Amino acid sequence: MPSSDVEEKSPTAFVYVSNAVEGDISSYRLYHDGRLEAGQTAKAADMAMPMAVTPDGARLYLATRSEPFAILSFAIDRTSGALTKVASCPINDSFSFLSLDRDARYLLAASYVGSCVRVFAIDESRNVDPSPVESQFDIPQAHAIRVDNSNTFAYVPSLGADAVYQYRFDALSGRLHPLDPPRVCVPAKYGPRHFVFSADNQFIYVLNEMQASVTAFRRDAVTGLLDMQASVSGLPKDCGLVLGAEPSITPKPSSALSEEAEQNWIVSHANVRAADIHATPDNRFIFTSERASRTLASFQRDDATGKLTYRANVSVDDRPRSFAIDPSGRYLIVAAEVAATVGVYSIGTDDGTLTCLGTYPAGKGANWVEIVRAR
Repeated sequence: MPSSDVEEKSPTAFVYVSNAVEGDISSYRLYHDGRLEAGQTAKAADMAMPMAVTPDGARLYLATRSEPFAILSFAIDRTSGALTKVASCPINDSFSFLSLDRDARYLLAASYVGSCVRVFAIDESRNVDPSPVESQFDIPQAHAIRVDNSNTFAYVPSLGADAVYQYRFDALSGRLHPLDPPRVCVPAKYGPRHFVFSADNQFIYVLNEMQASVTAFRRDAVTGLLDMQASVSGLPKDCGLVLGAEPSITPKPSSALSEEAEQNWIVSHANVRAADIHATPDNRFIFTSERASRTLASFQRDDATGKLTYRANVSVDDRPRSFAIDPSGRYLIVAAEVAATVGVYSIGTDDGTLTCLGTYPAGKGANWVEIVRAR
């Protein structure tokens, strides 16, 4: 059989979607043409939410957001995509975000409800040590934490403080040391949430939940300090959403509501609620999701200046939360938590245009997406 035929019949990547309501992880095989094929569903625990995958794609970590809190470890079969639960680490926090340092020696976690971040060591068996090596408190509604491409600095968007906290990261000990100044502020009622680094490590791009805008920060390579540049909106025109309102974390109940309760829920969910941000591997395009308008926004990045230019919005299924871009940079895969679907979109090579290729069933509360290259 010609090698091209083998490539067409073999998956190029595996997609994992955590389902908060069902408490499990759906898996899919992604093929070269953007087609998804459902695989196994791995049981996790109640309120299965944020995930992170090691750089080599061998291990997946998931945090639960209902008591008893835990970080679960799954081994990934890179040939079949199957997940095998290998460990459960009890913790004391509800984490909204997980990431790994560049050497996969530490798992970094942000707690929105606990207003803190913690760093956990990963042992030789790739399991998480339950005693954090580092904790930083008093970060109002900490929403994410990532280390930069040099594994030397870490940043934490604080939705409650309208700021991004900045640290020096010790890759040997896992400790975080606040920089001077310890944070850089954005305008009030922006609500910094998630962010990505540019491939050249010169910029970070922060998604503001309460504005659906992206703020660019230039990084000093030596000191790690951030310098705020411009912000660009990704909202559809005339969407009618309210900017700058505090988040409501109350989901709409599945049972019928009274007329008054229904109206209150509708009003609270007419507020802008941007959710996630990712860049293509070549760094030409950046995308964001916004739940209330049910859209994905695309931005084009200028390599020389780091400037973003808004391109367009595309409508997706109800409440797009997390999404991810496959390693080839050809496909964007988004989870819709209310519709309980996973959508696959091709990414235009010239202008980043998103085109829907298919929508597939997911579990209830589908909310986090990770993609691993197949062997």
